[in-house]
Amino acid sequence: MTQHAFKPILIDLLRQAQISQNTFMQELTPAERAAIGTPELWAAKDHVAHMTFWRQRLVLRLQALLRKAPQPKSEDFEELNPLIFEEQRYRSWSDIIAESDQVYADLIALADQLSEEDLTAFNRFDWMQEGMPLYTSFMGNCYEHTQNHLAQYSIRVNTIHPTGVATGMVMNEAMAALVAAEDVAVTAMQNALPIPVLMPEDIAGAVAFLVSDEAKFITGTAWPLDAGFAVR
Repeated sequence: MTQHAFKPILIDLLRQAQISQNTFMQELTPAERAAIGTPELWAAKDHVAHMTFWRQRLVLRLQALLRKAPQPKSEDFEELNPLIFEEQRYRSWSDIIAESDQVYADLIALADQLSEEDLTAFNRFDWMQEGMPLYTSFMGNCYEHTQNHLAQYSIRVNTIHPTGVATGMVMNEAMAALVAAEDVAVTAMQNALPIPVLMPEDIAGAVAFLVSDEAKFITGTAWPLDAGFAVR
């Protein structure tokens, strides 16, 4: 079966994360951009500076990985976060935004230098928590972390995780050959529910719900749209 590269998907997701964050920032009023936060209630630029700081830490790890150098020492985020806040709180909005754009450019460039195995293999790097694949650090820093910090602005972040969908990626000559040959891989790909393949409109319906007002209280969730594939 044709294997589709994951790296281009990850890079596209990073670009989309940057676009989404910049769209949010462009919609802020001048007063919101200039606001000085407090330890109890951060301003918009405090959140952006904080997220950028931890993305920069990921950049340092990736640079060390590619250089085959020792990894930077792990830091206690609970001790470090208040220090980051105080260091960043009086910086200009323009400086903070420029730094945010630069760290996204760095992450995209570094991701492009990594191999598919580097990005997707479990237990590949001993500094990854619980042996998780490296791509989860990109997603955590650029999606999950963003959701946590921008929730006060009613920004919601949810993800969907479909099984096979009736598109060209699945319904192709390679899949037809596997089915015709009664390959064991076809059995391994079967869903728990008696639904051989999802239709694009099935996924679109879930997305339409998540972006609607009916889902306004839903954020930080992962939706397995897989007809029970993951729980077989």
